[in-house]
Parts: sequence; structure tokens; C-alpha cells
Amino acid sequence: MCPSFPDDHSAQQKRTSPLDILYLLIPLSAVLVLAIIGVFGWALHRGQFDDVEREGNRILESDVPPIDADQVQRPAVPKQSPLT
Repeated sequence: MCPSFPDDHSAQQKRTSPLDILYLLIPLSAVLVLAIIGVFGWALHRGQFDDVEREGNRILESDVPPIDADQVQRPAVPKQSPLT
């Protein structure tokens, strides 16, 4: 073999372009979009977005939630620092 000529094996190798990865990425992204749409549809069907303002208003309310009969309301005792 002459070193100046490429051997037959390297000439037969398939040349790949950087765009060949798109054959994988485009279907993979389409599946991902369909999965996201499916999860969003499932959340809508289950009622996750029915009353989104109720939780925001609940946080702003100053009323203390009522205590059940089996719970005891303890007076607030200030904690003392262990250094004093």
C-alpha cells in the first residue's frame, strides 16, 4: 500500500453530517410535546385549575382555622434561648 492514497476501507465509511441528529431530535421533541399536552389535559380533566384564587385568598385571611374536637389548643409559650 502506498501511504499517499487512502485505503479502500476509509473511502467506504459513511460520511455523516451534523444534521443527521435531527432525524432523532424532531420525533423525540414531537413525543415530548404530546406528553406535555397530555399531562396538561389530564390536569384540566382532574380539576387542578378549577379554583386557583381560593388558595391565594386563604393565605391572606387572618382567621385562625377552627380546632377539631380531638385537638387541644395550647397557649403560646415563648421559647427561651439555651444561652440565658
